[in-house]
Amino acid sequence: MKQQDLTFRSEAGRFTFRVGAIIIDKGRLLMVKHDELKCFYSVGGKVQFNETSEQAVVREVLEETGVEFAVDKLAFINERLYKDSATKELQHEIAFYYLMKSKADLQFDCKEHNPESLHWIPISTLQHTKLYPEFFNTKLLSELDCIQHIIEAKTAQLPSQP
Repeated sequence: MKQQDLTFRSEAGRFTFRVGAIIIDKGRLLMVKHDELKCFYSVGGKVQFNETSEQAVVREVLEETGVEFAVDKLAFINERLYKDSATKELQHEIAFYYLMKSKADLQFDCKEHNPESLHWIPISTLQHTKLYPEFFNTKLLSELDCIQHIIEAKTAQLPSQP
């Protein structure tokens, strides 16, 4: 039976529950780049019905990297309210971003998976790189010692997320 993503449309707009991975190795952050988008975004995706957010992030990371990771700790809860630039639909997104740890020595190269590809971004260049979520540009430069709750309520149109 196919699992159902925790996303639904109502008269008011669309709600989505997502997870994202923060994978840091050797001073680099692993991110995804889609050919049609100008920004890098975190490995992750939608939580499925009857799946915990931790199970979802482990599943998504394995699907997207081919490497098995474990959850280290929850780092960010992000509430994002915006209008999708493509559909003009109001969006209410809740995302949990987890710091991940590899179950083995992390040895894999980023491979092209058209239209998406994995990229290692040096932590030292994050402030000068277009990232989604945008708070990665600054928040990942400091110690992740507690869960941070970030609310983004924008009326301006933002790029659609794959």
